[in-house]
Amino acid sequence: MAIYTVRPEGREKGTKMSRSENTCALVSGSATVAPDAVIGPGARIGPRAVVEAGAVGGSDAQVGADAVVGSFAWVGADAVVGARAVVEADAVIGPRAVVEARARVEARAVVEAGAVVEAGARVKAGAARGAIAE
Repeated sequence: MAIYTVRPEGREKGTKMSRSENTCALVSGSATVAPDAVIGPGARIGPRAVVEAGAVGGSDAQVGADAVVGSFAWVGADAVVGARAVVEADAVIGPRAVVEARARVEARAVVEAGAVVEAGARVKAGAARGAIAE
């Protein structure tokens, strides 16, 4: 993993702007992050992960190895997207929510704050899930 300083006045290679000065995000050198994606301070982007155009990762959010965060998806503060999980376009993962390994959150679905989407589970397009999603 590379450590990048994220500054509001500009972008550094592979990272996006944040509101706090002197904050860092950890982005794997093999991860792909779109130029207009926003990664919050303290976020971690794992190896071979993909963060697509317009996606937002909150502070201290984690995106696991080989995971995909789709266009304009939102991953809240302290949320976790596990290895090989997929968060499709325009989906919302609330703060402190967990999308476990190999789970899929379809387009425009909402996973509420603190909810858990279990490994291999699917949240259907446009659905909202709280507590435990199956």
